[in-house]
Amino acid sequence: MSWKVVIRAEAEAELAEAALWYEEQEPDLGRRFVETVRVVWSQLSINPRVYSRRDRKKDVRFAPVGRFSYFVVYEIRDLERLIVVASILHTARDERRWRKRFD
Repeated sequence: MSWKVVIRAEAEAELAEAALWYEEQEPDLGRRFVETVRVVWSQLSINPRVYSRRDRKKDVRFAPVGRFSYFVVYEIRDLERLIVVASILHTARDERRWRKRFD
């Protein structure tokens, strides 16, 4: 049985911003970035525990986005069989930015 994946509005906005930046660098690269992120989301719905926990209190994990320098930051909620995607985070940014989204 697969898990339901919910994307927070902030993560959607970060995805759009990053896709726009990639598209400005090279035509069609933004679309490929979005497709790669969607593949990650799909894989998480099948096996959300494939990546290690990054937080002691909550079941928060970081999934790399293929060849792109981004992570999908998500929380596993067991009782609901739910994956909550909180952020699309560039690897050079401060990882603590996502913490307030899980309060």
